[in-house]
Amino acid sequence: HYLADQIHRHLKDTDIRISHEPDILETGGGLKAALPLLGDGPVFTLNCDALWRGENPLRTLRREWHRNPGQPSLLLCVPRKSALGYTGSGDFSAGSMIVRGGDLVYTGAQILETAEVAAIPQSAFSLNKVWDYQLRNQQLQLCVYKGQWCDVGHPEGLQLADEMVRNV
Repeated sequence: HYLADQIHRHLKDTDIRISHEPDILETGGGLKAALPLLGDGPVFTLNCDALWRGENPLRTLRREWHRNPGQPSLLLCVPRKSALGYTGSGDFSAGSMIVRGGDLVYTGAQILETAEVAAIPQSAFSLNKVWDYQLRNQQLQLCVYKGQWCDVGHPEGLQLADEMVRNV
């Protein structure tokens, strides 16, 4: 939604297809609304407010997805020590079972099968709803990113990202 008119103008002469809904649908609802453009099969999703240092995160996800086919979701996480500017308590722990909370931070990158997204009756919902279902059924998978990650969705994050890029 943010600067949607500028994005549409910028992409008007490309073959990129845009799904733009009049209402805020959250992460799951936005993906559900875009499903007719995406087709069947797994999709990558990537938050646009992050900077990465290391291997291409989508390549990391793809390689891990192919090593363990059939999983409904694979979330890319980074250890808290590698999450620059992150002040939260962590999103997941991966031991004998994956649980909420812990030392791993979700980076906003994932591959997921869309059937569970399509099955949710609400039009606006968070992908957390899908992940919680998968956690209860021991279907959610995590992949740990070996590089650095920085959330640039706030001014402090932009400063940290600038420092991260300068220190390459």
